[in-house]
Amino acid sequence: MIEGYSEEEFGTTVHAHVRPAEPISSIELLKGRQKELEEIRRALFAKGRHMFIYGDRGIGKSSLAQTAALQYQSSDSDIIQIGCTRTSTFYEIMQSIAASLVENLDSREIQAKTGINLKFFSFELLVKSSFKPEVPPVGNMEQALNVISDIREIHSEKPIIVIDEFDAIQEAEERYKFAEFLKKMGDSGIYVPIIFSGIAASLDDVLGGHQSSIRQLFPIQLSPISWDSRWDILVEALEAFNIEFDDEIKYRVAGISDGFPYYVHLITEHLLWAIYDDPDTLQIANFNHYNEALKKAVETVQEHIRKPYDLATTRHSQDFHHALWASADTSILHRNIDSIYASYGRIIRDLNHANPQEKLTPIDRKKFSQRLNTLTKPSHGSVLKKMSDNRTGWYQFSENMLRGYVRLLAETNGVQLWMDEAKVPKQLINPRPSPVGSSRRFQSSVPTGIGLKDD
Repeated sequence: MIEGYSEEEFGTTVHAHVRPAEPISSIELLKGRQKELEEIRRALFAKGRHMFIYGDRGIGKSSLAQTAALQYQSSDSDIIQIGCTRTSTFYEIMQSIAASLVENLDSREIQAKTGINLKFFSFELLVKSSFKPEVPPVGNMEQALNVISDIREIHSEKPIIVIDEFDAIQEAEERYKFAEFLKKMGDSGIYVPIIFSGIAASLDDVLGGHQSSIRQLFPIQLSPISWDSRWDILVEALEAFNIEFDDEIKYRVAGISDGFPYYVHLITEHLLWAIYDDPDTLQIANFNHYNEALKKAVETVQEHIRKPYDLATTRHSQDFHHALWASADTSILHRNIDSIYASYGRIIRDLNHANPQEKLTPIDRKKFSQRLNTLTKPSHGSVLKKMSDNRTGWYQFSENMLRGYVRLLAETNGVQLWMDEAKVPKQLINPRPSPVGSSRRFQSSVPTGIGLKDD
């Protein structure tokens, strides 16, 4: 129980600190991305430069894009933000940008400006219409450049555009038009910075072979956030309610999240609600709350993450569960069958130790290899993929965010899959020092069982 809050007040305060369902736009809540924010800030000093933020799903691309854009955007208007879909085209997105400009216009402020030179919109229509005017269609590159020119004239002192989920655009030709457009924008001297974000392992995944022609594009690749950044999300949310907790809970949340902010926010949200709903605790987080939070997180994780796992394991042998858990047993993304099979043996031993009444018999290596191969097939969600044809027996998850879900699910079944962090460099395990007089939750120690690479 957490006293002093109605349910509505509590829910509002929770989501002031954790955002599992929407991008973060506040620098105070964006943990572990200070270096990237500084890189973007400095990169945008160069006129004609645009940003491309890319990485795995759930790694925080949209949050970084929004926060960086809000830092750049002058206070006299909002950022222009557009999301892409599978069917989006270049000209449709440019028209949406124009529509967003109109939506935020104040006709009185425009009328007060002198010397403005609009190229896409009609000045008379914008300032004399009693309703928001219809946006003309954008049908060629010149009109697209005119939209940017008008944004410079009437949007704000320092406008910026965010184009989110760029990878969703299916047609390569439509993505190439953006490459062409950025080049034309630079050549013409008409410039408003654009921040793109998209799911990709490299820029080549989203731009094909065309990115070499865009010298104006500054790439930012996002990696999982560090241990101390994962801790900060959890600790600051708990501190907001003066909640005490065991350090082991902090370490476990950091470990099973696999460095994805989405999982840290999701688990923290459910942990807070578990404490709120418990009538017997007095603002102290315990392992019952933690286990309840994991259970709820597994139930409420986004469907596109859960669905492939369910397809891989539903109505199939429990071997498939264990094979997937074994595949997620280390922070190393690419693993060979020998390493995965060793993890599988450890998992079976742990399960048998925890529940000797239902002793499991491990399958042999040949059958295990067949299980891994089956998990690469569409019939089983294609949850794994082979690295390449010339590296037989090497596997990785088809989507890294799925590894985090597998770790979550395994821990709800009593199996920890994050103990290989002995390989993590020291700078990634950077506990906050204990200030004088503070509680033990800030002690500068590393998790039990976790060594340091250079120890």
